[in-house]
Amino acid sequence: VGTYVDEWGCIFENRQAGIIGEVKTPLLEKWEDVDCVRIPEELLSVDVGDVNSFCRNSDKFTYAGCCPRPFERLQFIRGTENTFLDLMDQPEELFVLLNRIHRFFMKEMELWAQTEVDGLFFMDDWGSQASLLIAPDIWRKIFKPFYKEYIDLAHHFGKYAMMHSDGHIMEILPDL
Repeated sequence: VGTYVDEWGCIFENRQAGIIGEVKTPLLEKWEDVDCVRIPEELLSVDVGDVNSFCRNSDKFTYAGCCPRPFERLQFIRGTENTFLDLMDQPEELFVLLNRIHRFFMKEMELWAQTEVDGLFFMDDWGSQASLLIAPDIWRKIFKPFYKEYIDLAHHFGKYAMMHSDGHIMEILPDL
């Protein structure tokens, strides 16, 4: 309960224990400030020896210690309302930001893929209780290629890949 600032600088307000809370003030309110978004490169400092030792000494299936989620990260940075407007308007800066986010997540996943973990995990909550949150064609154009790259990377390194999503996502299940 209270305020939490994540590694990207996004400020979450939480009124109830046990949940992540919400970003009430977007980190990036104006697109002209897109270059001010700080990528948390320090998350790429993983003690591979410790990770491998843990994996070797466990009989459990082990996931990587990262969780790429480009749609949710976009919401954390831009705010939910701005995100949905951005996805409809598709300004050039949206793609600049998304590509930066995605490139970081690819570096993070590649780092973890080179350890002895069994699988890589990524997520984005795409569904409401009744429908997909955005039009399927927009999802396919913008986000599906990111997930394909995450899965291809995992498989390249002989890892399992798992994606989590919540809600009604029937329109994109065949894509997944």
